[in-house]
Amino acid sequence: MKRESLSRRLDEMRRLLEAARDLSGELDPTHLLGQFSRHAAAAVDAAEARIWLSPALRQHQKDSIIPTGVLVKAEHSAYFQPVLEKGEMLYFSRSTSTPDLRNLFDEVDLTVKNGLLLPILGELNRIIGVLAVFNKRQGRFVKRDAEVLGQLIRYGGITLENALVYRRQQSRLQLQERILEIGRDLFRRLRSDTVNLSSLIKLTAHNTSELLKADRTTVFLIDEVNEELWSIVAEGLPGGGTVDNEIRIPVSSGLAGYTATTGETVNIADAYNDSRFNQEVDKRTGYQTRSVLVFPLRDHDGRVMGVVQVLNKRDGTFFTFEDEELLRVVSGYVSVALSNASMLVRNRRLVHRQQVILEAGQSIARMMPIGELITLLASLTSELLEADRSTVFIFDQDTKELWSLVAEGTVEIRFPADKGIAGAVAQSGKPLNIPEAYGDERFNQSIDKQTGYRTKSILALPMFDKQGELLGVFQVLNKKAPTGRLEDSLPFNDEDETLLRMLAAQAAVSFENNYLYEQRREMFESLIETLAGAIDARDKITSNHTRNVTRYATALGQEMGLDDNELEVLRVSAILHDVGKIGTPDKILGKPGRFTPEEFDVMKEHVTMTREILSNIKFERLLRGVPDIAAGHHEKLDGSGYPQGLVGREVPLGARILAVADIFDALTQKRHYKDPMPVEKAFRILREEVEAGHLDGRCVEQLINWWQNLEEPLDLSPAE
Repeated sequence: MKRESLSRRLDEMRRLLEAARDLSGELDPTHLLGQFSRHAAAAVDAAEARIWLSPALRQHQKDSIIPTGVLVKAEHSAYFQPVLEKGEMLYFSRSTSTPDLRNLFDEVDLTVKNGLLLPILGELNRIIGVLAVFNKRQGRFVKRDAEVLGQLIRYGGITLENALVYRRQQSRLQLQERILEIGRDLFRRLRSDTVNLSSLIKLTAHNTSELLKADRTTVFLIDEVNEELWSIVAEGLPGGGTVDNEIRIPVSSGLAGYTATTGETVNIADAYNDSRFNQEVDKRTGYQTRSVLVFPLRDHDGRVMGVVQVLNKRDGTFFTFEDEELLRVVSGYVSVALSNASMLVRNRRLVHRQQVILEAGQSIARMMPIGELITLLASLTSELLEADRSTVFIFDQDTKELWSLVAEGTVEIRFPADKGIAGAVAQSGKPLNIPEAYGDERFNQSIDKQTGYRTKSILALPMFDKQGELLGVFQVLNKKAPTGRLEDSLPFNDEDETLLRMLAAQAAVSFENNYLYEQRREMFESLIETLAGAIDARDKITSNHTRNVTRYATALGQEMGLDDNELEVLRVSAILHDVGKIGTPDKILGKPGRFTPEEFDVMKEHVTMTREILSNIKFERLLRGVPDIAAGHHEKLDGSGYPQGLVGREVPLGARILAVADIFDALTQKRHYKDPMPVEKAFRILREEVEAGHLDGRCVEQLINWWQNLEEPLDLSPAE
């Protein structure tokens, strides 16, 4: 008997040593529980062993680190109460149990006849679970079995608790690393030149859903101007892929609105049992919201700038206190990132707008045709206000119409100045800021129907001159949304109106200056053309001379690569090149035969007179070279010309061009002393003049080249 007892004790010690060896260093709770159960059953010759962990562990550990199915179930809790709360040992016998307890531990392949249940003790004798062994292979469980299991529990319990602690620490470390990576990812995006709020919002939503194992996350930001919460969400397309969609809701709407207005965290397990939840979104989308966690985002000053709303744990449970803590940490990173990004975007927008305003001031300060100014202002307005389209309408005082240029300045549109939104502004003299065009009866929807365009928001503002008279109306359409989609267009705000007022004030000055410039220019043009026409009219035969010389000279100037300013000087010089003939006697101008030497000397005086007349005109800076060019068209490169006898490059290029144009017209037109000669003969004479050192060879060849490349020959017949 003693030998049997000793053998049994040695066998028990061997099994305990094997258990200690197998459990030692094991850090995976799931594997450890399996080993623990196997060794417990073997130690007391039981058919099965089970381990349940205390529900109190939920308060200290995340569900994912506790193996599935090992927490004490509700049906066991009452029976386990003496074990879990008092540390008592229990014997279970099917034959002596009440009917309601006989099947308590039965499973599909297990019918429990007898069992022994003991508390699992961790460090400091803290009860962390229950160990149960079932169905003694021989006999029933006795006190010695409890003692053996007690020895196994003393080692295995602490090992199990250490494994759970290690797993919890590992899990927390992984979460911390994930949170840090989320933070690093956000701040990497911030350093990017292409950072924008939309990309940060989508990145945050994705990372938060993954971190909390949630179905959906939405990051809302507060639009204080429009008193709305807005966000960007990626929606799936029928053919695959996604498209960004902007969503907007009233700032006080739903659970997100509650957190936005109060700054309080919301964590509810059943959204439909909370009166603050807006069920309309689910009805519209077909989504089923269950659990909701909403956390505020605060800016650098502690003010709520938005919220993070997380929906539906993927495992069907609800959000825990630990989820709240995780979201609190993530929200800290997100708040800083979005706050900095908002400041960066605002600063970039401010700098960009300042650059546009500066550019606008510099651009519209130039003198230019009114049509070009209209097109330029429309482009600058769209860029400044981040709008899809802009039109600058000009008020026609004579016809009482508003007119503008569209299609890049190629098509003029006109309508009565009392029609449409622009007409309403023209009549009232006050701006209109319309968030929804189709809700305003003054808006003409037919244009949208014709073009397929969709007008949403409109900002229209009048433009006045210095006397307070209406000059025109700025009309701006559809402020661009972060998604860039037309249907998401935003209303214009007070800042937009202020900027447009600034631009309109600058534009009014520019329009007035350009009107005055055009009027002065038209007056100048009419004066010089009338003066030249008066000279030509003195002799019917040469009545088209100024027109022809001007046409040939400007064409030749273009062929030779003169810029716009140089061409303008050449054109004016050509018109005025014979103005000095005002002092030439009619008998000489209209003489039918060749001049006598004395008459030729009188005739030559017209260039000197031209210089004197033109030198007394106060030309603008651009045209100050006109007197020298106009009076130099009879100079010759070899110095034999008049009036100054200039040589080579002393003769201005414009004068050399005029000389060729003047001679070509004289040769090909009828004069009192000759009939017009053929063009080819005129070209031959011009080349002979080049060989004689009188004319610029390049000018002559360019004229010939231009003439020969004309699509249709010019009519050289004299004017009636």
